Amino acid sequence: MLFIVAASSLSACKTSPIGTSGAGPSPGRSPAYPPSGVLVLYDTGGQYGSLGELYAVQAGNLASHFDAWQSMPVTKYTSGTAQKYQLTIYIGSTYDEPLPEAFLADVATGLSVLWLGGNVWQLIRKYPQIGFQTATIDDAAPTGIRYRGVELTRNANAGGLVHAVLSQGVYSTTLAEAAMPDGTSRPWAVRVGGLTYVAEVPFTYVSFDDRYLVIADLLFDLLAPKTPTRHRALVRIEDVGPHSDPAQLRQIADYLHSRNVPFAVAVFPVYDDAAGIYSGGVPVHRTLSGTPQVVDALRYMVQQGGTLIMHGYTHGFAGAPNPYGVSAEDYEFYRAHVDAAGPWCSTARCRTTPRPGPWAAWTRPARSGPRPA
Repeated sequence: MLFIVAASSLSACKTSPIGTSGAGPSPGRSPAYPPSGVLVLYDTGGQYGSLGELYAVQAGNLASHFDAWQSMPVTKYTSGTAQKYQLTIYIGSTYDEPLPEAFLADVATGLSVLWLGGNVWQLIRKYPQIGFQTATIDDAAPTGIRYRGVELTRNANAGGLVHAVLSQGVYSTTLAEAAMPDGTSRPWAVRVGGLTYVAEVPFTYVSFDDRYLVIADLLFDLLAPKTPTRHRALVRIEDVGPHSDPAQLRQIADYLHSRNVPFAVAVFPVYDDAAGIYSGGVPVHRTLSGTPQVVDALRYMVQQGGTLIMHGYTHGFAGAPNPYGVSAEDYEFYRAHVDAAGPWCSTARCRTTPRPGPWAAWTRPARSGPRPA
């Protein structure tokens, strides 16, 4: 099956130079002036403590478009570390994760901090002068997020928000609003001094028009505010393999070429449906070398402005269902373990572990951007 995925930004869809490879300064170094790089702090406690590091990788991926980044558990934070970075991102994913006093004190000094999600009440209790009066969990799930005149989606499964109330008379800027089920709206992202606060960790249940785009856009304000606005989109044709319809591929290429739109094509060369799930129980094994019509269509797509990207080899788990047993539906380098009944392996009911073998070390997510030599 083919999917056209368009990843576009918003009013500040800007271009900026890619940051240098390598992590930012480590806590043991003397600070650079002016500070550079991004520090990502994440939670590790609670039943789902491992999610914090995954969110940190997502945040680091976005930050890497601007500069180097370094991540660490927030519990390991030491005084003055944030001063060595242009921006600190804290991901509050564990309810009431004990935050170090050194971290709270540094945030209160007015450093540039992007705070996502929970535990801001610890900062408020210790430093009420920060500009917030209260912060509590509200289980009511917003129906969407409004940002710079754009309506962004939000999956109801993402749950509620932190309802943060600003202190009276404090100067603040509301950056985005949450549309609530009762028809009201409330701040979803606000800026008070050096603190930019977002009422959730927006890295769950993400779609192409989801509210996480706000974070991608706000990073321009925080890391590259002078970047000129530029509206662009990336179009990618997903999961193309030997099973694909060559006529459909040509039709897509013709349409995008007619609109002068360059595009990427994610291709894998071997298709397997060992159980015959989509062929009445008859096993299916196809290769690009055995489907010359598909190869000709891929060459045609390149002529029409496409760029081919290798999207795995089989896009599936060879030898056993994982748990679906069909190319483009299974992981290739991870073993999926479904913990409850259901047609799809979602975050709530699925675990993944690296596939045994020498490639296991290649597929584990990085803890931070590559360190400099």
